[in-house]
Amino acid sequence: MPRTRSLAWSELRIGVLTVIALALATMLTFVVGGQGGFFWQRYPLKTRFTNVQGLKSGAVVRVAGVEVGTVTGIAFVEAEVEVSMEVHKSMRSRITAGSRASIGSVSLLGEPVVDISPSSEGGPIEDGGYVTASQSPRQLGDVAENASLGLQEVTRLLREVRDGRGTVGQLFANDALYQDIKGFVEAAENVTARLQRGEGTVGQLLTNPKAYDELVASLGNLEQMTRRIAAGEGSLGRLVQDDAMAKSLSATTANLQELTASGTPEAPVMSGRSRVIRDDDYSLTIGLPPGMRLASATARGESQPVAVKWQTHIGYASVTIESDVTQPVQWSFTFEPATTYIYPPRRPEGLQATSAADGSVHLTWRPEYYSIAGYQVEVDGVPVGVSFEPRANLRGLTPGEHRFSIREVWYDGTSGRETVDLTFTVPAGD
Repeated sequence: MPRTRSLAWSELRIGVLTVIALALATMLTFVVGGQGGFFWQRYPLKTRFTNVQGLKSGAVVRVAGVEVGTVTGIAFVEAEVEVSMEVHKSMRSRITAGSRASIGSVSLLGEPVVDISPSSEGGPIEDGGYVTASQSPRQLGDVAENASLGLQEVTRLLREVRDGRGTVGQLFANDALYQDIKGFVEAAENVTARLQRGEGTVGQLLTNPKAYDELVASLGNLEQMTRRIAAGEGSLGRLVQDDAMAKSLSATTANLQELTASGTPEAPVMSGRSRVIRDDDYSLTIGLPPGMRLASATARGESQPVAVKWQTHIGYASVTIESDVTQPVQWSFTFEPATTYIYPPRRPEGLQATSAADGSVHLTWRPEYYSIAGYQVEVDGVPVGVSFEPRANLRGLTPGEHRFSIREVWYDGTSGRETVDLTFTVPAGD
């Protein structure tokens, strides 16, 4: 008959402890390793995506990059994919109606995870509630597709450049355009070189201190003149600032027009009123009607006598009024018939030309001994100015042969038909 052996408590205790230890180890491995704590420390949430990009059950759930739970299930719901997850209850205040869920990854090529953005807006989401999904960031495949499209566009642009289309393509394929640009650059270099050598007006300003100083002095004189005019000094200043003088000038013009229109040979009278400044000669210039000359000029000051000087010229008369005090002056001019003889412009004589070291050309001719307004100077048939003396200094001429012409000009603007001509070669600069 077999013997029955009873187990001692010490032996049974060892087995029970072993089973309990294995159970605890298994529970700690599967529960604590799920990043969400024990099952009683987690609460369920859901979200939906149009593309989970390979997300699997057991994937990590992160809030602000911190692992707080795991994915427990993935299932299709109509055209979307529903993702179930469990997260630690401590995240309930951070996962609210303002939070957004998206598909992320541990690294560029790592497995996908669920990223939830924390938010303080809105209330906490109840157990089993849905977290609003947001658009997931582009994956490596999307980036590669965009890169491929970019390379295709670059290839197309390079093909157009090679075929000579567009501005850049013309620069690479059109030899005529290249030659034009090359010629423009050479012309610019030539102009720069001429400026550095001091040729031309701008070159003189850049290299010749004397020309620069003269320009500065001229600008200073012009500034001083405009300042005097603005202050009402001198005849022009009074004309601009003095209303009385402007009215007198208007009256003078009207009287002159009346005299010209009437054409009577009797002695007409022109009168007016002006304001004369103390110790500042007041000058009036009157254009004479045809067949008339100034016979007399009188002026009477409002408070003190004034001095009057006048002189008749060919075609006009000048009157000067002097006063020791500033006062209004009433003036009166009397005209009378006169027979005048005007010498017609004729051909000048004795034109000569010499060149100077600075590249300028100096012209001289014999002066006329009867009264003329001036001499019109022409270069290669083109008028370049009027000289009031029998000489002219021309600058900035291009080297080579030029034809210089001089014609006389009368006071009424009549120019002589005949010119004195001279062909002269302007030497090249050093």
